[in-house]
Amino acid sequence: MLRGGLETHSIPWTAPLTDFATDRVFAWPYPLFSPVILLSPWFSDRVIFTLYWLLGYSVGFVGAVKLFDDVWKLAVFWLVFNFNGYMVGHLLAGHIQLVGYFLIPWFLYALHSRVRLISG
Repeated sequence: MLRGGLETHSIPWTAPLTDFATDRVFAWPYPLFSPVILLSPWFSDRVIFTLYWLLGYSVGFVGAVKLFDDVWKLAVFWLVFNFNGYMVGHLLAGHIQLVGYFLIPWFLYALHSRVRLISG
């Protein structure tokens, strides 16, 4: 669906499906706000989603490294963060819009920096 929208330079309002009584249903294209989506004319959807997931995961890991100075705190946080069954299950099921979950360390880092700045 996203690939078709990029090829025709239009928003895909409907998606053809064969499992329903009609062949056209309203589409909800999961928005991928990443430069990775621009590679879709050359790669398959599986590769695009994998690259998108890896980009989100990498950004989240860098945020976690900035958040913790101690390597043991980082290890415990990253283990809990990665083995969150709810998020892992959704990401494995293909809910690609939940990759924003990996931005939580950056939010916590910004919050921590702000509190430290205010408290002096």
